[in-house]
Parts: sequence; C-alpha cells; structure tokens
Amino acid sequence: MSSTTPTIIDTTTHLPAAGILASTLLTQSIRQSSKASHFPKTLSTSCSSIDQHALSSGFPYGRLTSISGASATGKSLIAMHALTTNLLLHRTSSAAWIDTLGTFSPNLLQQVVSSRTNNDTKTTSNVLDRVQIMRVFNIHGLIEAIDELRTGHLDREKRQRVVNDSQDEASETEDEKEPPLEPFDGTRVIIIDTISQPITALMTTGPLQAQARMAGVARSLSDLARRYDICTLLLNTAVSKPTKGADGRHHAYTHTQEDNLSSAFSAATLKPALGNVYAHCVDVNILLTRVKAQRRRRMGTGGNASEDIVMEVLSDRTEGGRIGMWGAFGIEGVNLVPRIPSPLEEVTVRVS
Repeated sequence: MSSTTPTIIDTTTHLPAAGILASTLLTQSIRQSSKASHFPKTLSTSCSSIDQHALSSGFPYGRLTSISGASATGKSLIAMHALTTNLLLHRTSSAAWIDTLGTFSPNLLQQVVSSRTNNDTKTTSNVLDRVQIMRVFNIHGLIEAIDELRTGHLDREKRQRVVNDSQDEASETEDEKEPPLEPFDGTRVIIIDTISQPITALMTTGPLQAQARMAGVARSLSDLARRYDICTLLLNTAVSKPTKGADGRHHAYTHTQEDNLSSAFSAATLKPALGNVYAHCVDVNILLTRVKAQRRRRMGTGGNASEDIVMEVLSDRTEGGRIGMWGAFGIEGVNLVPRIPSPLEEVTVRVS
C-alpha cells in the first residue's frame, strides 16, 4: 500500500482583514478636512481685471475650465501666468503642460516666470524645474498622459499613507501634538494646449465616435481634477458663428436654443469650437475676444483707440455663478495689463 502525504492547508491567506477603529477613521477625516480648509479654492492669473471682474478671484481648483479664443488672444499666456502663480505660492507642487500642437515655447515661459520673480534667477530656475512638458500627437497619447499623471498621484498617496500610519502608531504611545499639515504638493495644475487638436483629428472617423471619445477623456480629466484638487485648463480654438440665412445671405447672428454658449456682445463673430457636447463636458466655459476700445475724456474732445482683449464667462457649473461676467485686459510683452476705465473716461467697446 502506497503512503500519501497529508495535505497542509495554509489558512493565513484566508484570514479576514484587520478592523479599523471608528475613532481612527474620525481622526483621519478631521485631518483631511483641516488640510482641505488650508488649500486655496482658486488660482489667480495676476491680472486684477481678469481675476476680479471675470473670474471673481481666479480659476477654480478641482474643476475643468475651457479657455477658447482665436489666435493671438492670449490663451497660452494666461495659462502660463496661472501656472506660475501656483508654483510660486506652493513650493512643493508641480504642473503639467500637455502640448498637442508642438508649439510650446520654453523661452516664453521663462520670460513669464522671470517677470513674476523680478528676474530672480534662482527662483525662476526652481519654478521651471517643476514644470513637466508632455508632447502628445493624438488622442491615444493624450489618454496616456492623463493616466501617467494619475499614476503619479496614486504613488504619492501610497507614500503618504505609510507616513500617516507611522505617525498614528507613534501617537498611540506618546503624547504628541498633531503632525503638521501636508504640503500642497503633487501636480496641481494641468494645461492642455490645445484640446481641440486631438479631438478634431478624430472627426475623420465619424462625429459620434469623436464625441464619445471626447466625453470619455473629459470624464477622466474631471475625476482626476476633483480627486486631487487640480486646476485644469483646456485651451480651445474658436470658430465663426453661422450667419447665413435661408435666403443665402449673411445676416446678423442671433442666439438660438441649439447654441448653448452665447456671448453678451451681439457683435461677437466667434464661439468656442467642438460644439455643445464639449460645452457640457467642462465646468467653466470662457471666451477671449479681441475688441477695439474707444476712450474719450469727458472734459475735452480728445480720445484714443486701443485694441484690448475681453475675457467673458459663457457658462459656469461651479458655485460661483459667474455667467455673463467679463473683464478686459491688454498684453504688453509677457504681462497681462488690466484695462479698467477710470471715472474720467467713457469706454465704448466694439468687437473687432
């Protein structure tokens, strides 16, 4: 008779997970709430007329903001100033610039940062070292870039979890004060320049497939922004509004229910690209429009004309409720200059 070796069952892998005390969960929740209260809610552009009049403090963290406009309306420059603000205020944070056109200018970013640091070489270098440039060529590259940023935050969460556990164990044996607040680190600003390029390229495969893929990318970005409190700026192009009537003639543009993004300026000839589906995918829709401002002094007949840019909020799903708010600014070199009429001036704004 052959002998058989008894089977040994390893039960250690079937043990239930260790429980967590409710008091421990409550302490962690209080710490997270305390940290969140110290984090900023908005991101300034450093231009008062934009921050105060159009954005009511700045771009929101944890949301998707679309900035649409024609060429040379300052989309990239505004994004660079917002990025610089974040990196100057939070020395352990970083930013990601996803370049879909191959037009990112490191020299321009350096000039923007230098202008904000009074040409402090050391500080400027520190800021530039925390900007990650990600060049993508299509929608697949964009998705991979988003996944890479998500992975970076997940790895940071794991490291932080280990630190928190060690602090909790130490607090059980020693009477210590609460640990210091976690710094505002990790990627806190994401800029995609432009979001329209990879989406437009998909249109050749069919509009329905392109819209579905666009909605999927927006959901992924929105989840990433909300979970990690990231200010996400999507730079978009602008297209002409339809003005041709049934008779074949061009008429003044009139707003319809099918057009969800209506400018307050009746003479505006452009609207955000990618249509209404895209408009519903983001939290805030902003339009930049070049205007001609005629300033006339009340005392006297003199006056002068200048070309400015108007930032206008077309839609807003955040708590701010800024629909219809707008502010004017000019571009001088790499600086955003507020255009606020003085009491001695009357300003007539005409869309160019």
